Amino acid sequence: MLLAVAVLEVALHPFATGLRNDWQRVPVAVDPDTGQATEVRQYHEGISVSHFSPAHARLTGATWVPGAPVGVVLGDSYIEAKQIGDSETIGAVVERAARQSGAPLNVRQYGWSGASVPQYLAVAPYILKRWNPRWVAITLNEGDLRSLAGVSPDTTAPFKVPAPTQTFGTDAFASAAARAQASPLRSLPQAVTSRSAVAYELLLRSLEIVGTGTGDADGGGAAPLPVVGVQFGARHVVRALHRAYGSRVAVLYVATLRPGEDAPDTLGAALLSACTAEGIACASTHDGMHRELERHSRFARGFLNGPPASGHPNAVGHRVMGETLWSVVCAATNNGGRIADVSQTNASTTQAGSPDGDEETPAAQRAPVARRTP
Repeated sequence: MLLAVAVLEVALHPFATGLRNDWQRVPVAVDPDTGQATEVRQYHEGISVSHFSPAHARLTGATWVPGAPVGVVLGDSYIEAKQIGDSETIGAVVERAARQSGAPLNVRQYGWSGASVPQYLAVAPYILKRWNPRWVAITLNEGDLRSLAGVSPDTTAPFKVPAPTQTFGTDAFASAAARAQASPLRSLPQAVTSRSAVAYELLLRSLEIVGTGTGDADGGGAAPLPVVGVQFGARHVVRALHRAYGSRVAVLYVATLRPGEDAPDTLGAALLSACTAEGIACASTHDGMHRELERHSRFARGFLNGPPASGHPNAVGHRVMGETLWSVVCAATNNGGRIADVSQTNASTTQAGSPDGDEETPAAQRAPVARRTP
């Protein structure tokens, strides 16, 4: 029996890693720009190898440029992106576009499975202090907006900001890992899953069977929503993000396209409208993802070993996300201006790395963008 488990552990090693590789982290406030990277391997959606900084920032695979400005992308498991390679992530796409335009840029992307707006608000002071970023892009998806459906005009605080010890990017993960290492007998299951790929895979499979899940890949169901609730909720979200990050913030809505569904993107429209009213930069990936599907029959989500158009964004989805985001932040990156002034400059970009050979199209035309008018 033990021999069989050992053989399985060795056989699984090239395709999976233990829990420790996912959750042993340092606070964002002390995240180094270079140094030792943690490798995570998985085969649940696609087969991939990804690398993370000590604070679990998803690396882009590019060399860090000392002294170059920094852009930060925040999100949930869509940005964690363990399903694709480092160079295929949204941050890598933006980083390449910036460097090809002659503006050296480092992109730091933090994605936490199950994260939402309260976590992005709570981690704001750590992000701003550590990186002093040129811009901060907050990615929201259908699941984030669906959670706002019950917000009414009378709501003054639709979400609670967690305390620093409860949120992502602080000492919580590091201290939990330290306790597990110091007293492995007190937390034997955690110690085993931290070091054994087989044990961790069994844990993940059991969570799938009982329906708990480990992330936010499906972005919520497809049931209709009360538009008024989403509109008021989106205003609260955008106003709170603007207050936390100031003029450096931009919002990227990662749309959900379902095969055979041709309904208008009311959720994205509500978010864009809220951004316009608040005066911050915002864009949606809806048009870009729809174009990939209509012209090239390429889904922005799904992998070869799973159902199509389901789960997390694939490499096509991240390329569209990156190109859409670059159309918003390119002026702030190239000229050093405030991100809110992007509408006064040329925001066109090329589809770098796109295999379809299409003619260059201004990125501002490839996705609806709401920008501040000075």
